[in-house]
Amino acid sequence: MNFTFFSPVNIIFGHGTSKNLADYIAQHLLASYKKALLITGKKSSRADHIIRNLSHSGISHKIIEQPGEPSIDDIVKGAQTAKTAGVDFIVAVGGGSVIDAGKAIAAMATNTQDIMQYLEVIGKGRPLTEKPLPMIAIPTTSGTGAEVTCNAVISSSEHNVKVSLRSQAMYPSIAVIDPQLLLSMSPEVTASTGMDALTQLIESFTSRFANPITDALCKDGITMVSRSFKKAYDEPDNIEARSDMSIAALLSGITLANAKLGAVHGIAGPMGGMINASHGVICARLLGSVMTENISVLEKRLYEQGSENINQNDSHEPNAYLASAINKYHQIARLLTGNQNADYRDGVNYIDELVRYMNIRKIACPKPDLSQITLLSRQAELSSSMRGNPVALTSTQIRKIIQEEF
Repeated sequence: MNFTFFSPVNIIFGHGTSKNLADYIAQHLLASYKKALLITGKKSSRADHIIRNLSHSGISHKIIEQPGEPSIDDIVKGAQTAKTAGVDFIVAVGGGSVIDAGKAIAAMATNTQDIMQYLEVIGKGRPLTEKPLPMIAIPTTSGTGAEVTCNAVISSSEHNVKVSLRSQAMYPSIAVIDPQLLLSMSPEVTASTGMDALTQLIESFTSRFANPITDALCKDGITMVSRSFKKAYDEPDNIEARSDMSIAALLSGITLANAKLGAVHGIAGPMGGMINASHGVICARLLGSVMTENISVLEKRLYEQGSENINQNDSHEPNAYLASAINKYHQIARLLTGNQNADYRDGVNYIDELVRYMNIRKIACPKPDLSQITLLSRQAELSSSMRGNPVALTSTQIRKIIQEEF
């Protein structure tokens, strides 16, 4: 078996760790760094304790509020602010969108060509030539794992799509994960972000590019989600449940960075650029149907491979791969339910029940029209995430999944 594994981020985990940011800067970056660009969500007051810690340590700061998903204009303006202010490093305190903004601004503050030169899909996808500014990620949600990934998702209103700015150089220098910052999350945000983390763990585990290291991390993460997701939803102040979900999200980021994702994210990426809906909600609505379709295709191909009429020189996956992929869905069911006799159907049922329990289908999510669904199915079929899916899905199969769930 051949594989690579890479995770260069200094991870600092623990209750109250976000109060000691200046110490980490001195230890892991440079004590001489004295100017920061601080990127927060729409309420920068939530970062007051971090601002106080920086100020008491003689580190000046300029604040940018990032209230939603970053646009191309947001990144261009943020990078210009960083350059004009002459900052030494960037701190992003918030959910996945804030952290993505921080990574992208850090990259564009040092790379001087037009951002379209570097963006995937709608741009030229060229590699960064200069190392980004050092960047510290402090997540306040437990979903995307953006604190340990090397891409930033950016929206383009002109193209009606979300695309990535991606580089191995874009990993944050430090990730400070403080479960206490999650205590203010609403049940709705807990549900949507948690479903994103679970989806990433399941897709990384079943990915064509999975390896023994990512498998081990995924299994631990899925176990944590199983024991703590509902607790975090029902008991927002349950710090143990919040800690589990923080680690699960962290693990999902590490695994997706190494093993890639699958059809849920292949669909959710372009869909998020078309309809105004939370990424986690889209993932939650798609997950059960994608799993069901994947398993159906795997079983059909395994049956065909066993047929006497199969051409042994064809390009189908070998039996061992198909059986192993199906077995992984059995393992997911057992991890989620705690029942060692569970099979993949129990896993899908568990996810469907979880979506009902957390009222995810009641969260606003516009229905794409038929023309959008047709376009989405084509875009999803060609997306980079789809390459990790355990089986190739056709645009017809993708369209069926979308129509079932929206």
